[in-house]
Amino acid sequence: VKVSIIVLDASLRVRLWNRQSFEMWGLLEEEVLGSPFLGLDIGLPRDLLAPALMAGLKGDSSHHELQLRATNRRGKRIVCRVGISPMEPADIRPEGVIVLIEQEAEVAPDAEP
Repeated sequence: VKVSIIVLDASLRVRLWNRQSFEMWGLLEEEVLGSPFLGLDIGLPRDLLAPALMAGLKGDSSHHELQLRATNRRGKRIVCRVGISPMEPADIRPEGVIVLIEQEAEVAPDAEP
């Protein structure tokens, strides 16, 4: 299974971007390191992703999972599963979040948006 792994700090800036993230979204690690994740134009619906990222930073739960429609680097519409887990020492606010994104399927061109 190929999984995009993205590590964000407490300001939601990219700290790690694996090779599969490049394959899925089309940006190299050196292009995104230090950038605000929600400012990247990578085809993910930021309005749906932002609340889960913020909840992860607050430590509201140990894991959030979403199923989202997105557009990959090749312009294909996809359905992906996004898991968000806080990077947390047990008793204090998380230091950031780990985002795992796995493509589940391509959406047929004639399917509803």
